[in-house]
Amino acid sequence: MKYAVKIDFGGLTDEVQQNVREFVQRGLREIGEKAVNEARLNHGYTDQTGNLTASIGYALADGEGALDEGGFASLPGKTAPEGEDTGRALAEARATRDGQTRLMVVAGMEYASYVEQGHTARNGRYVEPRAVLANAELLIRDEVNKLQQDFKNATLS
Repeated sequence: MKYAVKIDFGGLTDEVQQNVREFVQRGLREIGEKAVNEARLNHGYTDQTGNLTASIGYALADGEGALDEGGFASLPGKTAPEGEDTGRALAEARATRDGQTRLMVVAGMEYASYVEQGHTARNGRYVEPRAVLANAELLIRDEVNKLQQDFKNATLS
């Protein structure tokens, strides 16, 4: 799921442009944190190694590179550096790829999409879909709409 918000800065002073950027970045950072918490707490799979949950996180970037990241942490009692590193690398690569302000929420393990969509296991048994980022995507949709409304309300007052 992809959301894009375009802001035309034409005619705005540098100070106003900076205030808008900070407002948007602060809002996206909060959305990233909420989405990661939702995905890590309300998933539908059994995480045997801890890697899948550890690979869930976000990266926030502006046109000049990564600004912030969150998540990418092992579960208590499970050490999963592979998940942490894989998720972090994927999020940063996708967030910084085009020089725009971007929030990327990811589950970095290569098998995350199979868990989310369901799949046939090696033994031929079908494995039902399990939520990995699906709940987080719903939350992001609602939070982006709220951020847009907050921005409209702030500019009208």
